[in-house]
Amino acid sequence: MKRLWNLPKVDLMPLAEINEKRPVALVYSGPAWQAVENRLHLPVAWKREVFEASIENWDHLMEGFHGEVVYSVGGGLTADAAKYFAAKIGLPLVVIPTALSVDAFITAASGIRRNGCVYYVETKTPENLILDLGVIAAAPAAIRAAGVTDLEVRPRKEAESSRDGVHPLGV
Repeated sequence: MKRLWNLPKVDLMPLAEINEKRPVALVYSGPAWQAVENRLHLPVAWKREVFEASIENWDHLMEGFHGEVVYSVGGGLTADAAKYFAAKIGLPLVVIPTALSVDAFITAASGIRRNGCVYYVETKTPENLILDLGVIAAAPAAIRAAGVTDLEVRPRKEAESSRDGVHPLGV
């Protein structure tokens, strides 16, 4: 059976306008959080910085998990980990990318790394994607350019992963 996932609802808005009342489980990368923490005011109940894309690491990071909604702030790694957490616990997910460098913000799979390859595990799509165009425009040029290459290789990546779940180049 082939499942077609919904796309997230997309809100174009400054981060300062987010009005979240639920306790937030925050998944972030350090540089991304530093870039937005003065603009983003969330009722954070639990937070974890993500450095590694592996199920073992993500399960370890979930210790003491608390929150009613999962927020991801950063890039593809944080989005993938947050999708894993939200799917595993059954919570809604809000993704706030700080650069549009990958497609992880709209897919229902999380990339994990093992033996130099990327494996995709089914997780979930975010319910909400919040784009602050000022934050995205301020991302380094090299990171912004990475989004173009991700779009260019997407059809090949889909064909390879649908064949055997592994991208042979470890990309």
